[in-house]
Amino acid sequence: YGKGDKVAVDGSRAYMCKRDDDAAFCNAGPRYAPGTGLYSDVAWVWLGSCVGTLAPTAAPTVDLEAPGCPEEYSSAAKYEGGDKVLVGGLVYVCKWDEYGAYCNAGPMFAPGGDNSDLGWIKMGSCRGSLAPVASPL
Repeated sequence: YGKGDKVAVDGSRAYMCKRDDDAAFCNAGPRYAPGTGLYSDVAWVWLGSCVGTLAPTAAPTVDLEAPGCPEEYSSAAKYEGGDKVLVGGLVYVCKWDEYGAYCNAGPMFAPGGDNSDLGWIKMGSCRGSLAPVASPL
């Protein structure tokens, strides 16, 4: 076993081989066996019980009427906390706290600008709209 490897003992107890130098003991024989060896705790971390299995999940649902990317930022618009805008393919959200006032403080505070981090949080990229997802197999 190597660092971070997980095992089940007797089908009901889960252990993980330690991620430090003690991981070398995970293969050191019966005295270091997970859960049963005299020195088990040197090499293994008890993760908990592992009884049963996961039930299959339902197919994901997608709201086809939901918008993909938010509207482009407009300096003429008034924004409130939680409002999302698009600038150069990046999504920004206006802060909810007292700093949200900076969302309407002019071009120096616009999303992507020099001082945008005062009123806006960069969330990530957005291109196009949400595509439907296939159901699980």
